[in-house]
Amino acid sequence: MFQSIKELQAAWKSDARIDITDLATESLRTPSLHSKYLDEYVDAKKMVAKAQTEIDILSGKKMRYWRGEMSPEECDELGWKQWQYNKIALSQQDAMLAADEDVAKLRGRLTYWKLYSEAAESILSAVQKREFSITNALKFILYSNGAQV
Repeated sequence: MFQSIKELQAAWKSDARIDITDLATESLRTPSLHSKYLDEYVDAKKMVAKAQTEIDILSGKKMRYWRGEMSPEECDELGWKQWQYNKIALSQQDAMLAADEDVAKLRGRLTYWKLYSEAAESILSAVQKREFSITNALKFILYSNGAQV
């Protein structure tokens, strides 16, 4: 996997070029490009699922914490102080989760991986359309040289 969305974009910028002087080789590159960017897309979707799971688990722990249901040992293990306030009402839980810094960090990571997977999906779609571009380029060359297309 690339280290960032920028690296993914830079790789695609390079890979997207079609050498008009060697369309046969370019056509043969398409399956390997598809494989490369399919791997990126699948890995990114896994990271989306992992980030969502982490949010769900942390949200559950936070709810138990705010309801005063966590033992002192559990709080210590998580590095949290024992909840000393009133239990949070069900109507307040969504607002508390939205304002929680730990959950917000995970949501930021989820957003990043969603953007990464969308970028990889878009690239994958372009790779799938690559053969159409190569075929059209070949037809144009043939037509330009007087062949019936």
